[in-house]
Amino acid sequence: MKGEAFELEFNHVVRTTGAKVKGWLVSYLGNVQDAEDVYSESVKDLWKWGGRFDGDSSLASPLFTITRRRVRDFLRKKYRRKQMNSDEFVISYLLTQPKFRLNMLLHPLWKHKLDGDQVSLLEAVKKTLEE
Repeated sequence: MKGEAFELEFNHVVRTTGAKVKGWLVSYLGNVQDAEDVYSESVKDLWKWGGRFDGDSSLASPLFTITRRRVRDFLRKKYRRKQMNSDEFVISYLLTQPKFRLNMLLHPLWKHKLDGDQVSLLEAVKKTLEE
């Protein structure tokens, strides 16, 4: 799909799906400015990718895929620059997570077994978020 048809589909997806993507980015990254930066880069990438779009489906799926890849690249660059040790990285990541995700990790039926240090770290972060 090229030309005006692609442009119409692109504009429709950005209008309808853009808010969901932005909301996910803000909740995942924990920073509105970072979320807006990643979103704008994702939309640019979607526009560039448009020449390969055949029009059989919506552009929403490629937008989410591109956005997830952009988030991964953004976080990799961000934390590589800071040269944090692993504990600082884990704590900063956990502090951006919703409480329900921390509760899920602490649940006794969680499929991955946590050692004592991991459990105490999660409980400390959860306590910090509750204050």
